[in-house]
Amino acid sequence: MKTPILHVLYTAIGRGHPYYLDGVVTALTADYAERPAVRITDVFSLSHGLALTGWRMVRGIYRRGGQRGIGQAVYRILRSDHRPFGYGIGAGLLAGGIRKYFTAHPGPTLVAHPLVVPMIKDLVPVYYQHGEVSAPVQAAVDGAHRIFVPTEACKTRFVEQGITPDNLVVTGLCIESPLEKSAQNNYDNRQFRIEQAAFLSGAFFSSGAEPAEHVQSICTGAQALLRAGHQPLVYCAAGGRLEAALSRIAEAFRIRPDQDGFSFEKTLHERKILVVIYSGREALDRLTSLLFRYFDFIVAPSHERTNWAIGLGVPMFILHPVIGPFSPLNRRIMLDQSVAVDLHEPEALGETVTAMRTDGRLAAMARKGWGKYEIHGFAAVADYLVHDIGHVS
Repeated sequence: MKTPILHVLYTAIGRGHPYYLDGVVTALTADYAERPAVRITDVFSLSHGLALTGWRMVRGIYRRGGQRGIGQAVYRILRSDHRPFGYGIGAGLLAGGIRKYFTAHPGPTLVAHPLVVPMIKDLVPVYYQHGEVSAPVQAAVDGAHRIFVPTEACKTRFVEQGITPDNLVVTGLCIESPLEKSAQNNYDNRQFRIEQAAFLSGAFFSSGAEPAEHVQSICTGAQALLRAGHQPLVYCAAGGRLEAALSRIAEAFRIRPDQDGFSFEKTLHERKILVVIYSGREALDRLTSLLFRYFDFIVAPSHERTNWAIGLGVPMFILHPVIGPFSPLNRRIMLDQSVAVDLHEPEALGETVTAMRTDGRLAAMARKGWGKYEIHGFAAVADYLVHDIGHVS
């Protein structure tokens, strides 16, 4: 029997959408009796001329999306208007090389961005992985063979927006494989530290766009946490705004957790803001998994790490402003479930953490984010694909 082929089409913009594809691709390496041959490509390698220029503009808008001025205005228009996700003039320009490729290479295709679904839905069976727990109107695109969603509530939202229920598959939360496998042990140890440890460790993350307000809040919050006797741990992209800002802080100290002989426990005596610098998604995920067991809480935008707060019992302090269509909805879900709080005063973060652990709120946030959802979403998507694509090829 011929091995089926699964195409995986990345937009390669930011971390969120590509992250969800990365997890499925990793899960497909499991020991299946018959698994598909995976063919990975991205919109940039398939596009040329005006289409490539258009995709570069989209990427540039994303990178400027969190900043003040024209970039932010254009970003909000693109991300808040439903029309760019239809197959109109703009999408038609971006679709040229992509449609040419899939005309020549038909077959089941996995995507994670709603923008590309209408571009190829008439050419190939499209599996659309919607990994976010929220479902803004921009995400509810029609025409996919199947749409993978993490929760029943998310499925309901898609149905309310006109998507046929039979096309929706609930998978559970999409959690990185190393974090999923160690989830119980990490949760137990986190709760023990929140209740009894001398100090707590907080991990800080920015979005890929690194909005100026987020960068300032991270730097201010990390310094406040250090002053209060807790341990800040900041992840930042090499060459980005956050790395530049941290370089101006005397207490910032770079660590390399993937080097031989590294000990996180020993670095705690440095009384520094510990900084982990990464290049690319793979490095970020690897460096995160190495230190995740030490995370007592996180400070981050309400993007894909919302999954940690509602599924792994990791309390979150939400960076502001919340930008784009997903972030405000994810924030609302976390606040409603009492697993996160807004970070409006980063200069008081240290005092806030101390007060919240003393009165039991931090431990309660962790408990409310544990055990409510299945957390094996990536494996569930991979299993579905393995057993389904042979019927639609």
